[in-house]
Amino acid sequence: HEAVGRSLGLTEEELLQLRAGTAPATLAADEQLAHRVCTLLLTERALPDSVFAEAIDVLGLAGLLEVVTLIGYYDTLDLIMSAARTPLPDGVDAPFGGEGGGP
Repeated sequence: HEAVGRSLGLTEEELLQLRAGTAPATLAADEQLAHRVCTLLLTERALPDSVFAEAIDVLGLAGLLEVVTLIGYYDTLDLIMSAARTPLPDGVDAPFGGEGGGP
């Protein structure tokens, strides 16, 4: 995914910040909000009312549901690939430590 980010103009510093779980200050406000929504959904499994209201205001209901659908899809894919011990492609290092393909 980093290669796609680079091709879309993300800098190495921005990629490092995202890998560390921080939304770079250089992201647009709606992108920072999407990052916060994703982080909350993955860590808390819910959105506080204030974040939900902000997301509806900034992203619209359709935009919020698109973000929720995408993060849900990738969360499910991660679970399946981890359970199946799917290895990383040759030459790819595990970005968050470990060996990839499982806990």
